[in-house]
Amino acid sequence: MRIELLQKHGPLPLRATICAALIGVGVGTLGAAFRALVEILVETVHEGAQRLNDIPPATFLFWGLFLLACLGGGFFLALVSGLVRRFAPEAAGSGVQEVEAVLAGQRRLRPLRVLVTKFFGGVVALGSGLALGREGPTIQMGAALAWPLGKFFSKKGKEEREFEQLSFGAGAAAGLAAAFNAPLSGLLLMLEEMRGRFNFSSHSLQFVMLATFISDISVRLWLGDGHILAVDGYQAPALRQLPSYFFLGTICGVLGALFNWVLLFTREKLKPRRRLLFWGGLWGVSLPIQFLLVPDLVGDGYLLANEAIGGQFAYPLLSVLLLGRFCFILAGYSTGVPGGVFAPLVSLGMLLGALWHSLFELESSALALAVAGIGGLFSASIAAPITGIVLAIELTGELEASVSLLTCALGAMMVTRLLGTVGLYESLGRDLPSLPSLDGSSSLSSVGSSAAQE
Repeated sequence: MRIELLQKHGPLPLRATICAALIGVGVGTLGAAFRALVEILVETVHEGAQRLNDIPPATFLFWGLFLLACLGGGFFLALVSGLVRRFAPEAAGSGVQEVEAVLAGQRRLRPLRVLVTKFFGGVVALGSGLALGREGPTIQMGAALAWPLGKFFSKKGKEEREFEQLSFGAGAAAGLAAAFNAPLSGLLLMLEEMRGRFNFSSHSLQFVMLATFISDISVRLWLGDGHILAVDGYQAPALRQLPSYFFLGTICGVLGALFNWVLLFTREKLKPRRRLLFWGGLWGVSLPIQFLLVPDLVGDGYLLANEAIGGQFAYPLLSVLLLGRFCFILAGYSTGVPGGVFAPLVSLGMLLGALWHSLFELESSALALAVAGIGGLFSASIAAPITGIVLAIELTGELEASVSLLTCALGAMMVTRLLGTVGLYESLGRDLPSLPSLDGSSSLSSVGSSAAQE
């Protein structure tokens, strides 16, 4: 079903304006709270690791605290994963595929369960240092928060469900804007990733634009202004340097296809409990080790990427760090806890660009290649090149990177088409866990046999 609401031109109706504004305020405030709590917990864990480092390693106290940290890490990951599996299985992982399935009428919506599970589970998972991103949780939480608002402001009758779905999608876009201070990327995510569900008119575009704009403003009022990945000294590459960006894009295409394949393989071949025992146990033991030895390797990876751009690592170590991040992202997502892949792909793309520069000693700067790597890897894995390009620009604030980003994304998309790679969320949407039956009041839409299975 395609949404064809608000087809008239002219100013946005008052009820739609109020609804979009409330969605923006609500999602922005929720996203700011989520980001703040995750950052507080991450800082607390880092401080604990630093204090443990100050204890002589040959003492009983050191090994006792280290063992306690390992057991605690494994316990909390198991607790969060078990909570998700039993209380709200649709809150596992990123959640973007769940949003798309609801819009397609293939899934039922349980907004309260999603909000509670995604918020608290995501805070624990991301705050513990898992190599996951906050954008997936905020996208799904934004959609779940927007749905009751859309239901409240919708007119009874023919347009009711369409208005609810438009509000639901606008909440998802506002969620991405809140996660990255990236309102244009939020809007483009709907246009590109969810393009089959919306027939955008002037009014519907105004509705989503207003929601994402106010969400971004709300986050900035709470947390301050600025770019997530502010970089200094960026210089746009000359035209003669663009072939190196295209070839970097082809490598991004191969890495993105491999990333998708391995992630889907682990999900298909390992049952949820086995994935939890294997990956949860691995993370429970390895997280304290990572915090002690390579603390920059955990979390979103932005600090590690910035250090790589600054030339602090030679290419052998960069290769090891890239492989380590690749494995840790897959391991973190496979635990089934709430967390997205946008931010990890951003840091992975930056590391790949820095490695490309280090290997071939290219004339282009490591910074320029790292920024291009964001768009290339995002295009290869998510199959949303326009969103990836704009997201890289909004994250870094470097509009001059547009040509190199487009060149790298083009190379990545050509390779993924040759390999037959499907977008990650489209692939994940084919293997969604079944949900228990609900009454009609809790369902956004129920269409076809897929809805009947829930």
